[in-house]
Amino acid sequence: MFGDVVHGDEHESVEAKAAWFATLTVEQRLRVLSDMYDLAVALNPSLRRGTDDAGPPGAAVQVVELPAT
Repeated sequence: MFGDVVHGDEHESVEAKAAWFATLTVEQRLRVLSDMYDLAVALNPSLRRGTDDAGPPGAAVQVVELPAT
């Protein structure tokens, strides 16, 4: 009536999860992503901040440019 409950590792692989996600409709996928975002923000509220705190890169960042040809 409700289907089988499976506890094997083969159902926990990235490939198995991707295959499950591919079976969802667009609306269901958006709902899953929204729920994941809500969970992440609940666990770490600082994720909700925008780019207000973005600043210039530190001195340790080296910018490499190709010579003009």
